[in-house]
Amino acid sequence: MSNERQQKERYFWDKSASRYDRHMQKAKLVYGIVLDFMAEYIDSSMDVLEIATGTGTLACAMADKCKSVTACDLSPEMIKVAKDKNDAKHHGNLVFHVKDAYCLDYDSSSFDVAIASNVLHVMIQPEKALASIHRVLKPGGILVAPTYCHNEHMISNITSRLISLSGFSAFHRWSAAAYKDFIEKNNFHLINYKLIKGLMPFAIVAAQKEAGKTVG
Repeated sequence: MSNERQQKERYFWDKSASRYDRHMQKAKLVYGIVLDFMAEYIDSSMDVLEIATGTGTLACAMADKCKSVTACDLSPEMIKVAKDKNDAKHHGNLVFHVKDAYCLDYDSSSFDVAIASNVLHVMIQPEKALASIHRVLKPGGILVAPTYCHNEHMISNITSRLISLSGFSAFHRWSAAAYKDFIEKNNFHLINYKLIKGLMPFAIVAAQKEAGKTVG
């Protein structure tokens, strides 16, 4: 399973794990809006998957609102922090796994909802992650995928390139329109959309697994 791409990404995110929650605190307002948006698509009967969970902030917040949450990340250090956080909160319906979003090994049609928050733009091949998510979602399942739009306007593009100097690479500098197109081109039908404006605009999309589509 191990390869050069995994090793590089795992190394970067393992190094970031100890300070990741501080970044999440800075984005607390945005993630509050994300949780409000997701609430429309999650209820107590649902099994939810979150890829690239990081330190599990969203997963822990969702656990009281659904039947189960399965959260995974490529970084073992991120998952360690997430498990420690959940141990303190005692969510019995929340589990964490170290997994690569490109090749999720959960059973097909296992989840009602999949969350991919602020991650697709930092993946080299995000279409592989979407194909993997598509397979494990139930027919008609929902993908909620919030992502920063690095190319929404000139200021966001400049900000993105300055951020990249710190070692944080955005492989895809989408505008909001381009991001929506990308989701739909990967066998999901857009059903809801919200754009949070700012220096780095943040697009939140909800999309449904297209009926009859088989990917991968």
